[in-house]
Amino acid sequence: MLARGCSMMGDHVLIDRAPGQDRALLMQGDRVVEVLADYHHARNLTGSIHRVKINRVIAGQNRAFARLADGTQVSVRLAKSDRVVAGAMSVITITAAPRDGKAWQASLGARLVSANLVMLVGQQGITISRALAASLSETSKAVLVDALAGLLADLGMAADFAVIVRRGAVEMSADTLVAECRARANDWLTATGDN
Repeated sequence: MLARGCSMMGDHVLIDRAPGQDRALLMQGDRVVEVLADYHHARNLTGSIHRVKINRVIAGQNRAFARLADGTQVSVRLAKSDRVVAGAMSVITITAAPRDGKAWQASLGARLVSANLVMLVGQQGITISRALAASLSETSKAVLVDALAGLLADLGMAADFAVIVRRGAVEMSADTLVAECRARANDWLTATGDN
């Protein structure tokens, strides 16, 4: 929603309000003089795990819809093998912030999510996103997979966690990604009391 102040010919302010972001543009005629943005008032739910009641399932789109305890709307991506029905209680992980006026994005199950990694509880293996894999040499991919697999083995988690390396990790070193994975694994061990 855009709101205007003053005359369009002189100085004026445009205000753009959207979920999770408000922006004000100070204009002189048709020229932007200054932009003020407020992104901090919206909490970041990415990576948080919730127990929700599924409100609606759209099987043809592989989507389900739910609300968090505070009423926040969530769109849950479903795999073809997921058997979710309206009214069922499910554990979800928020995986992405809302865009274009849509709800927060989520996946079924408990996942440890960060900017560069997703750790899947109860699964195994290391996967590099297609976009990231296309930008890496075979040697770089092998080094990264070996480093992450070694970390999971050292922590005794290789049989309990799968790791997906997200495309945003394109500029990250293997050491940085291993450190990020270690931090997420330690979070899990601390939360579950398994350390």
